[in-house]
Amino acid sequence: MVVADGRRFAVLVEFAALAHPLVGVTLKVGAWRRMQEILRADALHVTAHSAASTFAVRAFDGRSPMVTVVRERGLGDRSLRSASRGVLATPSPGWDPQILRGAGIVSSASTGTLVSDPSVSGEPRRQRLQKQFSRAEARRRLAETQQRAATLPTLTPTASALLDGYMPTEIDATLWSELAPVHREIIARSGIVSPDAIRKARSVLAQFLAFRQSQGESLDVTKVCTVAAVDAYFARGMTDFAARTRNDYRTRLDRIVRAVNPGPDAPPKIKSKYYTVRPGYNDAEQAAMRRIAARQPRAGLKRQASAIVGLACGAGLDASDLRHLFCRQIIAHGDTGIEVTIAGTNARRVWVRREYEDLVRIGINGVSADHTLFGRGTEARNGINGVLNALVYVEKGLTFDAARMRTTWLAWLVTQPVSLRTILDVSGLQSARTLAEIIAVLPPTAPPEVRALLRGEAQ
Repeated sequence: MVVADGRRFAVLVEFAALAHPLVGVTLKVGAWRRMQEILRADALHVTAHSAASTFAVRAFDGRSPMVTVVRERGLGDRSLRSASRGVLATPSPGWDPQILRGAGIVSSASTGTLVSDPSVSGEPRRQRLQKQFSRAEARRRLAETQQRAATLPTLTPTASALLDGYMPTEIDATLWSELAPVHREIIARSGIVSPDAIRKARSVLAQFLAFRQSQGESLDVTKVCTVAAVDAYFARGMTDFAARTRNDYRTRLDRIVRAVNPGPDAPPKIKSKYYTVRPGYNDAEQAAMRRIAARQPRAGLKRQASAIVGLACGAGLDASDLRHLFCRQIIAHGDTGIEVTIAGTNARRVWVRREYEDLVRIGINGVSADHTLFGRGTEARNGINGVLNALVYVEKGLTFDAARMRTTWLAWLVTQPVSLRTILDVSGLQSARTLAEIIAVLPPTAPPEVRALLRGEAQ
């Protein structure tokens, strides 16, 4: 079934008779409401959300990979998150551990060609259009802005106390008496209310004003609070600061001047695309990481590196899971696999992929059941990165990152015939937002044989 915007939909068999007469017809909201009234007379309350949730339970039941269902249905981020809420509202059906091990399952989409730009995956994200304001609304907002600019905001008692007794040690008292009124006005107009934020802002702003005074520049608020003035201070007034301090100070000042003087003197920032999910590893990189972890010359380093790679890439454990993991939580069941139980607020149970079982066995070999794999306290907190940074024989261009290892496992999981409820249960995710971002960067897949599965026909 193809709808007006070109997206293709697979209809469940039992609803095909209802969908067929709708081909080429524009659906009316009134007809949907009349149908709701008829069903309500039979004590049935049906909404579009409940109907979509019902479909989600059926569509994501694990008979075909999640990535295939999403792309066959043309689901976006918002629709997928809504579907996950419907799935979580149903009881967990349970799952076969052998499926999570990857036993006898061939993925329909390889993770070996993960890309970082969704535009090349064939599934571009829908962009939300910016709301257009009427002329009356624009005039009202302009009047409000002008009124705020003409009135000096009143400082909170806490903010006033922090500024009244403030005296920078690096600025002469006489000079500070000249700068203090401007300093106070800028803080008041910036809208900063947090005591901690005020403490950070007052110091860097005082140094900025002192630099302007030393250069003979104007201390008028409209002249001080410009991006160009901050850039000049960054280029000529921070030469003695470390690079990290310079960037930090510039960020704070930029935020202040944009809040005080929004307009032509504060041009919009160029925003690049940002994805919360780190890119995963391809098949060749995974093979190299397994080989490198098992080849470490020191026994302790080899054991810990094998545990990290095996549990992160093979079972989706993140750094916080690994830090608090006791050896007794990893149970080897011989040829049937390795089971890992994660405790804490994100408690769950998962099985290790077959390709990584050997590494996990190396990682737990010789460790007492009551000991953690990476020490305790500060040792455990720094242990994960410390182990990964200490690796030798690492190939050029390959970096070991626990977050990317978990993404790799999730990318593998969504390409397997595993139900959405199972994926959420074993990964510890509370919604499908992360999964949607991963699916957006997976290579395009549309195997024709899965359409029968989507329609609920026998395999």
